[in-house]
Amino acid sequence: MDDHERQALPLPDEPDLGQRLATCLSSSRLFSLDLGDVLQETAALMAEVLPGVDVSVLAFDHPSRAGDVRLDDRTTALIDDARATRATALDEAGQTIAVPLCVRHRQRSEPSRAAVGTRVVGVALLEAGTPLSPASLSLAELLADRAAVAVEHATMYQTQAQIAQQLQRRLLPVESPQIDGLEIGVLFRSRTEGALIGGDFVDFVTLSPHQIAVSIGDVSGKGVAAAAFTVITKYALRAIIATLSWPTWPGEALRDLHNALQGQLDPNGYVTVVLGLIDASHGTLSLASAGHPSPFLLRDGAARQPLIMTAPAIALADQSELEPFPTERIGLRAGDTLLFYTDGLSELRNDEGEFYDERCLATSLADFGSMKPQQLVEALYLDAVNFSVRPPHDDVALVALRLVG
Repeated sequence: MDDHERQALPLPDEPDLGQRLATCLSSSRLFSLDLGDVLQETAALMAEVLPGVDVSVLAFDHPSRAGDVRLDDRTTALIDDARATRATALDEAGQTIAVPLCVRHRQRSEPSRAAVGTRVVGVALLEAGTPLSPASLSLAELLADRAAVAVEHATMYQTQAQIAQQLQRRLLPVESPQIDGLEIGVLFRSRTEGALIGGDFVDFVTLSPHQIAVSIGDVSGKGVAAAAFTVITKYALRAIIATLSWPTWPGEALRDLHNALQGQLDPNGYVTVVLGLIDASHGTLSLASAGHPSPFLLRDGAARQPLIMTAPAIALADQSELEPFPTERIGLRAGDTLLFYTDGLSELRNDEGEFYDERCLATSLADFGSMKPQQLVEALYLDAVNFSVRPPHDDVALVALRLVG
């Protein structure tokens, strides 16, 4: 049944048709990004507008379904027919009906339901004791159209979420490396959902049994594109570190990263990153930052931020070949603890609008400083979450490293 036929349906034939039509048109219950919920609500809504009809709904190319879907030869043939013709298919008695869920990308001049560009994303199976009236059948098709858009959106979101989650796993170290003279703790919490993941990353590169490169950074943006570029950034920096001779200056590595990223992807994006090279045997830290929050050094119960010379974030639209970023060298001694973090922590705020800023973090770091590094990062995260009036809305990454004698 095409759109012209629907518009010509005589409403007086069924006194409750107006109310059922209103149910179809106000079906906000379909607005979900969970495919299973969309299918369940579609089946429930169709059962409401078609009293006495058993409804089941399934999505093509996906295992999700709602209702008791009986795929015998008869219903399978109807489904195949509806999918191929992009039109409602009925059995000979008119009591088993397959209504395709069609997403149509048509021109305004094209009225047909089977317009060029139509994609069938699923089907609703109706089991009726008696043949449906033309008006009821039109309602089923109208609701199927609305459900099709929701199914398409949920399927796309779910696909993006799966890709993003796979990418995000690439952004985290598989496990903390074993470095002579160092204890390491790592925490990463993703507080965005599905494909809206952020661009935080943490990485370790073991340079020798007692030397390590630590990087922590944040790429602007959300979603699959940001996650993909974050993976590029992480592994580009790792490759650059591997080509440098030891001892080196991390500012040189950040300069090379800046130059490597120019012309890549979003020209309005940016990357913040801090890179530290630690030699546990000699007790030295070389540190450089590109617009990233400075790490803390905890020594003798007091926390401070040793990085004074900072540089702007890496701007992807800046085509200039930079000089090396400023590098600082700091002496370390047994018992010193370094804390690297991302701004998802410092952006948390309490009910008075105060941020969990560097002052709060320094105080908490001093309070929890006697803990082992892994316990320390977990305690700091919990302290920040308890401080905040709302759950974190961004990813949070923490890395603690302690020099042991």
